[in-house]
Amino acid sequence: MIKDKSQTILATIYKENAKSMIKRKKWGLLVPDELEELKYRKLTPIECERLQTMPDNYTAMGNYDGVIKEVSNTQRYKAIGNSWTVDVIAHIFTSLSEMLTNEKKKA
Repeated sequence: MIKDKSQTILATIYKENAKSMIKRKKWGLLVPDELEELKYRKLTPIECERLQTMPDNYTAMGNYDGVIKEVSNTQRYKAIGNSWTVDVIAHIFTSLSEMLTNEKKKA
């Protein structure tokens, strides 16, 4: 099978240009230089609570055998991650209630 030389030349030129625009990260991903400066940060427990439509510091305090103590951030993340979003569940149950009411009227 004969390879097209023009494709090989274009690939070589592209590789040389790409080297100046792209850096290889330690985990093997190619990342453009503009993205190199982006920084990600971990969400705080309060931000996670807000995403789950909980009041601020809802998970900050816990009951440990009758003693109210401050909860660690790790435990707060776990509790928030294992919870259901209040507004979504309210919407589901409202729709379910309406559906059951309509079924009763039909019967």
